[in-house]
Amino acid sequence: MELKIFSELVNSRYKTVVKNIKSGSNSYYDSYLDLLESTIKYILDKHSISYNSASTCGNIIKESIVKEFIFKNLNISEELYDKLLDYIKKCNDHKHKKEKNVSLESIINQLSVYYLFINSYYCFIDEEELTFDKQYFVSIFKEEEKLNKQYKEEIIQIREELAALYKQKKIDDNEYAITEKLLSINIIEKLDLEEQNAILKSNLDILLQIKSNEKLEKRIIKLEEQNDKILNSLSNSNQSIFQKHNENQQTLNFLRIASKKYICYNYNQLKKYKKIIRITSIISILCAILSVIMQISFLNNINITVLFEYIYCINLLFIFIHTFAWKKRTDHITLSENSSYKFKLNDFFLYYSDDKEKTSYILLRLFSYIGVICSILCLLKFNVINIIIILLELAFMISTIINKIYKEDAHYNYNFSVLFTHKNKDEVNKSLVYCILENKYYSYDDFMEKYQKILKD
Repeated sequence: MELKIFSELVNSRYKTVVKNIKSGSNSYYDSYLDLLESTIKYILDKHSISYNSASTCGNIIKESIVKEFIFKNLNISEELYDKLLDYIKKCNDHKHKKEKNVSLESIINQLSVYYLFINSYYCFIDEEELTFDKQYFVSIFKEEEKLNKQYKEEIIQIREELAALYKQKKIDDNEYAITEKLLSINIIEKLDLEEQNAILKSNLDILLQIKSNEKLEKRIIKLEEQNDKILNSLSNSNQSIFQKHNENQQTLNFLRIASKKYICYNYNQLKKYKKIIRITSIISILCAILSVIMQISFLNNINITVLFEYIYCINLLFIFIHTFAWKKRTDHITLSENSSYKFKLNDFFLYYSDDKEKTSYILLRLFSYIGVICSILCLLKFNVINIIIILLELAFMISTIINKIYKEDAHYNYNFSVLFTHKNKDEVNKSLVYCILENKYYSYDDFMEKYQKILKD
């Protein structure tokens, strides 16, 4: 299906969205944002509406001139506008947090909003509107995955049948040898789903032809060429992310010796997160201390599980201190040492996070919640002192939950890009920026030109 009127680029983006829906890939979120951005830019360019082309999709539709055009000319509702912004934010959140799964519900909701948006434009230019076929997208969701499973099962079954026929001498040595030339499923699985299915279908056709004794000479030549191409491709893709983008040894050496700093995605946002983390850390620590003082002073008793809260307060103190190390550009070692998340050292001597929280923080937080619950259960005797202590315990738990949420958001703010810098023998600074979101390298100037609006905040 094509989006009439729109450019080849917009239609190409649309096809990528459909492809990612079929494979059930989390790349859907990237492709949806690309589709929305290219559609908005096409409409604005077509009607000579000025906008900042370096801005992201969400920022473009917030520009006053663009917003006025969208509301007055396209006549979209406040609700639709809010949903567009909401889905742009959600797609970005999925990217930053590296979500591995895409849900059918998200796809349907987001595409229904996209169709409402383009139909507003069709109405504006007096074109026939497109029907959003929900059932079509439901039917193609993870279609490639289903086909993949089907092809693998059929190949395994036919291979077994051919092995039995070979034992019975119903097919000769040359024909059976062809089955050995087919790439194994383990190798094919290293490709993406669409490529896998193309190869599996081709292999399935060959196996069926052997079974039916058809001539295969031309197919075998093509098969060998195809196998060589795939194996060469896989050999290249087995290099690390950095190697894939930097083929010469000089650049690889530069990445190893360069200073490495994580660039914050939105520093204004990070400052807000840091402030909330500090406040909630202090509140949690004060609540724990006051709760114990009141239990000792007024009840002459203390629940031993409160010790769990005290131990977690040490972690909260560390988190409070960590926030002072989080800058707009933070050295990778500094970030790894001032985080409650796990970091590993890769081949290029870069500390990177797998976005998993350290076990000690998880367990101590869990035990502190157990301490809160036990304390409350022991204080279920309604008098003023008990109620105050219960409120302090609840305040401790709520503030630690808020602390955890904003700590996580602050961490994901650094899942944006890494700046590599190094002075050569002539004291000239060389800089490269690896954009984690795009899995792509930029020169420093090119990167700043593209993301300047975000980074100047």
